[in-house]
Amino acid sequence: MNVKVILIMFFLSIFMIAPNNLKLNYAFLKRNKNQDTTNNKIAWSSKYKLSWNDFKCLPDTSMINVNAIASCEIRILEAKYRNEIPYYKLKCFFNKNKSWTIVNDNDILKHEQLHFDISELYTRKIRKSYDSLYVKNIKDISIYEKVYTEYGKKCNNRNDLYDNEVYFDDIKQKLWIERINKELLDYKDYYEE
Repeated sequence: MNVKVILIMFFLSIFMIAPNNLKLNYAFLKRNKNQDTTNNKIAWSSKYKLSWNDFKCLPDTSMINVNAIASCEIRILEAKYRNEIPYYKLKCFFNKNKSWTIVNDNDILKHEQLHFDISELYTRKIRKSYDSLYVKNIKDISIYEKVYTEYGKKCNNRNDLYDNEVYFDDIKQKLWIERINKELLDYKDYYEE
């Protein structure tokens, strides 16, 4: 099977990871905008914090003890070859139409923002891994796919751990915010506006 056929099959693959509504979408998109054309998504930015107005979905009242859901996804916006090596441009998005709330509480909003921040952190980790593969001249697309999937699972696990540790605990919430902000800073070289 030639490389172009493999690349096309790779782009058509979509990996859905359900916990915490993080969706890793390994689809080929040809736009480089911070928001999609329907304005349903917000790209993660150091200059923008979520507001309750961004949560547009009707609440899922079947979910017990859940006040809000922030739906985040890591997408590939661009995929091409550079010197016969795969190159990908990634972006972390908040999906307005899949995010909901039944409250108007600032502490819970900070909690949901941190889910978005955790997703951005793992977007940066994927970028770093992809850069490393690129520098090593790795041409095997399945290796890039594996990195993407593994970091998606790690992101979901981190979001689960976050929810389990901070459940209505303001002190632990502050510690998590500090920890994730430090890690985002550690990966600042992999932030793309």
